[in-house]
Amino acid sequence: MVALATPSLVTARLHDLSCRWEERTVPRPSTASGAGPTFTDADLRAAIDASEGGTVIVYAWAPHMPLSVDGYPEVVEAARALGADLIPLLVGYSDLEFARREALRVGIPTGGLREVDANELVMRDLQLHAPSILVFSAGRIAPVLPGYRDAAGYRRYLVTLLGDEDR
Repeated sequence: MVALATPSLVTARLHDLSCRWEERTVPRPSTASGAGPTFTDADLRAAIDASEGGTVIVYAWAPHMPLSVDGYPEVVEAARALGADLIPLLVGYSDLEFARREALRVGIPTGGLREVDANELVMRDLQLHAPSILVFSAGRIAPVLPGYRDAAGYRRYLVTLLGDEDR
């Protein structure tokens, strides 16, 4: 099977043992609950374009994963030190009311309550663990980095990734 996912459709070409194929197109299932705002591929493209070639860090968090909540101020500190744009996003199907309370507690902005619903982020395993980060920089996308780090740990990773020891 070979599949192509767009923001609205998934087209799959299914091959049998004799290489005959059948194509099926279905609506793309959402990775978000629909209970609140979402973050789509178009939103990601706009954020990357707005960074004008800079670094964009996407931070996935979930209110039921305490270290992902407490890790937000840590990743903020590292992103600021490196001049990177940071986008916090809620893992799909999180409890939105609990997320609001936790976001308020640690200073996650309202935009951080958008649920991940971008193919680019889902297919790169951003929601595999909370917290996780994906880094977009200079036309490159780093593999997902799952797990909590303190600010120094995030900064070490980012400096190594971006290759700028002077930051």
